[in-house]
Amino acid sequence: MKRRWYITILFGASILITSERGVASASDRSTGIPEKRLALDMKRQCARVAPSREDLAKFLAQYDPTSDPRADVYDESSWTNEEIAELRDDLVEFGFIYPNDEPSVITWMDFDMDGNCDFTATVGIGGMRSVQRMMLFRGIGGGAFHLVDAHISYMEVTVTVVPYVPVAIKGETLPVLVLPSGGRVLQWNKVGQSFDVCEAAFPKDSAEGILASICANYQDLVRWTEKRLPNGNEQSSWRKPQE
Repeated sequence: MKRRWYITILFGASILITSERGVASASDRSTGIPEKRLALDMKRQCARVAPSREDLAKFLAQYDPTSDPRADVYDESSWTNEEIAELRDDLVEFGFIYPNDEPSVITWMDFDMDGNCDFTATVGIGGMRSVQRMMLFRGIGGGAFHLVDAHISYMEVTVTVVPYVPVAIKGETLPVLVLPSGGRVLQWNKVGQSFDVCEAAFPKDSAEGILASICANYQDLVRWTEKRLPNGNEQSSWRKPQE
């Protein structure tokens, strides 16, 4: 039986992470960000109205694959229209999978708090240069979704199970989205209709709200998030470690 994870938020300081095989708990502790209360912010009510994987997969055609690696790493030629169309067709056909061909976890949330459910999932490619793309889709109503972020990661021996994890911060309306293992932190910018990205060299004076204060401690936030997901939110890749 394939394992499915469900994350339930409870009042108070505890977070229950539940699977079909058992229950684990974790306390809500500081990440070094002063006077900030953190909690995983999965919106389970979105999952109850989730469309089928087949319906969701069609939105993968929005992806621009020109940043994907070629099978021949020395081939620097531009992608042709035919190649782009073929890869998009393949993405839609295979749907949300990991590089080992197992179904990806689909995580539902409302990261922009507009009342429409959003979701994140992984699309993988196997082969000599295995790649996974962390896809983040924004719900725009009427059962439609718009791709707003796609992050490529080259796989070695592990894959990220939940691509983005929403973390609620006390006093903030919008959650931040954490990419475990990759150290990437996003927050939706309602005005710009895009994501502000927290990076090591993030200009602290260019962001509003909580993101600027988080960036100096974003690696702490990543580690905090990883510890609250099963197995550090990683599973073994189909690839074997090189000797």
